[in-house]
Amino acid sequence: MQRRTKLWLVAVLGAATFAACQQDPCEEVFVELAPRITLDVCAGNSGTSECSIDFGQVALSTRATREIKVRNPSNIVLKLTQPTFSEASDPAFRVEHWPDHVGEGLESTLVVSFRPLVESEVTGELLVHSDAANMPNAEPVRVSLKGSGIDNGLPQIEIKAQAPCLGTYPGTTEPTSLGITAVDYPAKCTFEVFNRGTKDLVLENITFIADETDNGFDFVGRVPGVDPDTGERFESVIPPPDSGNTSSRSFVARGAPPALGIFNGVILVECNDPANSALRIPVAVEGAVTPNAMAAIKSINGDEHYPTPLRVEPLDDVMLTAEGSTASSGSLRIVEYRWEIINQPPGSHGALDDTGSMTPRFVFDSSSHIINGVDIAGFWEVKLTVVDSRGAGSVNEAVVSFNAIPTDAIHIQLVWDTPSTDIDLHLVHENPTGVYDDFDDDEDGDIDDDCYFANCKAQSDRVRVQWFSGQPDANPSLDVDDLDGYGPENINIDSPATGKFMVAVHYWGGSEATVAVIRLYVFGNLYSEYMTEIVHEDWWKVAIIEWPSRTITEVNEVVPGYR
Repeated sequence: MQRRTKLWLVAVLGAATFAACQQDPCEEVFVELAPRITLDVCAGNSGTSECSIDFGQVALSTRATREIKVRNPSNIVLKLTQPTFSEASDPAFRVEHWPDHVGEGLESTLVVSFRPLVESEVTGELLVHSDAANMPNAEPVRVSLKGSGIDNGLPQIEIKAQAPCLGTYPGTTEPTSLGITAVDYPAKCTFEVFNRGTKDLVLENITFIADETDNGFDFVGRVPGVDPDTGERFESVIPPPDSGNTSSRSFVARGAPPALGIFNGVILVECNDPANSALRIPVAVEGAVTPNAMAAIKSINGDEHYPTPLRVEPLDDVMLTAEGSTASSGSLRIVEYRWEIINQPPGSHGALDDTGSMTPRFVFDSSSHIINGVDIAGFWEVKLTVVDSRGAGSVNEAVVSFNAIPTDAIHIQLVWDTPSTDIDLHLVHENPTGVYDDFDDDEDGDIDDDCYFANCKAQSDRVRVQWFSGQPDANPSLDVDDLDGYGPENINIDSPATGKFMVAVHYWGGSEATVAVIRLYVFGNLYSEYMTEIVHEDWWKVAIIEWPSRTITEVNEVVPGYR
């Protein structure tokens, strides 16, 4: 009797059968289709035995990597889970990358690394887990690891909490206080990480230890470690001090207390410093009732009874006050003021004379002299934080803001971007012949057509230019002559008469190129803005203002060698 064969193909990942004969007698043959695994570091014939990697000698604290080719000699996708190490393995070994699957008949790469912290030889065992059918009972492929360290210099970590926080690690045993703050409002502390050694310091992981940290702690921005969403590893390298590069990095920790009281956490910094490879930084934050900050304008040009709505002009002397701020209880008092300019006009170099005072004022530097006042027109905004005698800082929004708006009919503003150059603002009146005569010498008794520092300063002992006799408000005035950088210089006309006026800029003193900016205001509104780069002795014809039509025509012509 002829024997017929029925062929059964059994796939481990989903049953599939195929019949090669339809009637008995029939011989049944079973063929198993299943994923298989082999590693290129295995010397045994099976590709899964006698597996080993010898890293040899590696410089202490330096990470060396080796690749393992994971092959799947089957027609079924091989699936892998995260490799692990045996309990006896030295922590110097780490898996850097592993594939979660290997396609049919393909190979992929697993990367393992070794970073020695001691000079003696250390060993480990890597366990590669998969669903391969050639590994009975789901046993992992075992890869023996060994390597030794050699001392070629070491990194040395030091971490300092930046003021107002305190603490240096290693060294400090008390928790670093992030501050006293309102419930659910974060207090922050910047930690600067230094490398005091002779080799690169690698920050591998910075995290809060979960079972030692209360709720409310986290970091601002990205810190070294493994991204929980992507699995991507991020490390930060700090070179040694003698490398010529920046030998420090920083991270910011914050804590938002969920209730009144003290809450604690522990930051773990893992790095390649053998002496401090897992550095602990205890931190604390306290939730409390906080003081209330109140910021206001105290006076304008010395007048505490300034008009409302508020009106501030460029160069006005504006003084602020925190006098209305209060502590959270009668037993406490305000002991610290922190003012911060958070918005100011582009090109402004204005500042506060004392950011820790109860009553600071705006100032700016002109010709190496400090002048009280807001330097240029535009929007200003200042934030206030106060601290009480318990150390709690205010969290309420305490902001003073105002627009410095010129009240003159014409306000011409000049600023520039270099600190040691003397740039001069000019306004030239068209003469009866239609010519703009600049730098006129008034020693012969002629009336100057050019308003500039020599004849137009508001507080000069000399007689200012008189373009329009009997109309003092129609004549221009230069308020500041800045001799050494940034500006501003402003020319103002309260009530212009009919005519044409050319705005010009002269590079008088200095050697480096500078970018000059002109802004033209008409009745407090910014009509136009111009910018160009000029060098020594350049004469920049900017624009022509025609009055009373308020027509502004751009010229934008630079004439070199003008003296």
